[in-house]
Amino acid sequence: MREPTLSYDPNAPDIVLHEHCQAIQSQFLTRHETALVDVDALYHYTTAEGFQSILSGRSFWATDISHLNDSSELEYGCDLFAMRLGVLKDKWANDFVSHFVDGMMKQLRLPSGLVFQAYVVCFCTNGNLLSQWRGYGSGGGGYSIGLSPHKKTGAQLGGNAFVLDDGGVVHLRQVIYDPVEQVTLFDKLLEGIAEVLAQHGQSMRWEEFREKVLQDALMRAQIVLADLLPCFKSHAFSEEKEFRYIYFAHTYPLKNQRFRIRHGSFVPYVPLNLLDLQKGPLRVSRVYCGPTLNASLTMHTVSQLVGSLGHSDVDVCESDIPLRF
Repeated sequence: MREPTLSYDPNAPDIVLHEHCQAIQSQFLTRHETALVDVDALYHYTTAEGFQSILSGRSFWATDISHLNDSSELEYGCDLFAMRLGVLKDKWANDFVSHFVDGMMKQLRLPSGLVFQAYVVCFCTNGNLLSQWRGYGSGGGGYSIGLSPHKKTGAQLGGNAFVLDDGGVVHLRQVIYDPVEQVTLFDKLLEGIAEVLAQHGQSMRWEEFREKVLQDALMRAQIVLADLLPCFKSHAFSEEKEFRYIYFAHTYPLKNQRFRIRHGSFVPYVPLNLLDLQKGPLRVSRVYCGPTLNASLTMHTVSQLVGSLGHSDVDVCESDIPLRF
């Protein structure tokens, strides 16, 4: 006697939610595929201490996104999403949609309750930006490290590239500053979810709806947010033209998580050795020395330091931006 088989129902709420959320993620990720076409190098701004540490260890510190220098980093995207949730609730005026909105708002009030943990290394397409020198200049000791190639990049954790997928995955993403694009992505996600909730909520008992539809919708929305939120910033920062290497942790607790002290607080980070899949560690192709009182001596010394740390054919440049400290 043959065992009965489960039939596939394309209209089942879990299937519809899954396909809808996947479509939003695909739309979002597609934009990143062509973002680097005209970018020659990506620049990481840092202090003198950070510069020496990165070049000697060939490793970057990916900081927990909740602890970046700008405290509004994650708050900006969460606040914008909360606003669109309010718009959705008013538009639909539906009990089932309201339960979803209330559930998401509860998660947003507790960032640690979100289902993703992201660690970020920030880069700019311009290695000589006044705004960045002001932030990292340290009285004349700032540097920007230009990396290339960067178009096909993986990452190595703790020297063991082959266990990368066991601990997490690294993506190179372009930051989105356009509020219209941000709102459009949020609204497309929420409208599709609301349609499923309103349609199936009417025909199901509350407990069945909560367990089979509402919880699924909350979880899938958070998975999409894991892609979107780390890449959303205020338009006020658009001059930076930022790209980010984002490490999404898949295991807890993280074996490679470490802590440093900044302004009396503990900051979680993960060391990342960024790799080109074919050629090994990303090559340092250029270094900008920030505005300083003795540019010639600084460039000469940096060239010596770079060479002593095993980096060859590095173009060491002087910033031509006048900046007083």
